[in-house]
Amino acid sequence: MVDFYDDAIRHFDKLLENVYDHLVQRQVMENTIIVVSSDHGIQYTFSDRLPLIFRFPNQQYYGRLIHNTQRMDIAPTILDYLQVKIPNWMEGQSHLNGDQGLEMTRSIYSGTVGKVEVTEKGWFEATEL
Repeated sequence: MVDFYDDAIRHFDKLLENVYDHLVQRQVMENTIIVVSSDHGIQYTFSDRLPLIFRFPNQQYYGRLIHNTQRMDIAPTILDYLQVKIPNWMEGQSHLNGDQGLEMTRSIYSGTVGKVEVTEKGWFEATEL
């Protein structure tokens, strides 16, 4: 199974490289926002973190967040970058200011079958299936 995942990662990396090269060749890389995200693998646990990578034009807003993010943060982050007002109904948060200003106690949305408890660190943990 490990070899399967390694091959999938290599394949994805090559496809992303092809997209990047294409954008550079067409001279539109610095007018493009790239967002890379993933889903859990087959044997995930609730505490596994998923990648969420933004590449903004001209290498703006680079860094690393130490707090949890959610996929619903993608749209607000892009709208914030484009200086478009984030609609009130949109529940995600922009990550352009790093961890500053983020609501750190917000719920992380997840789904499961069975009994779930919240750990001391705020993680959701399946205790029975």
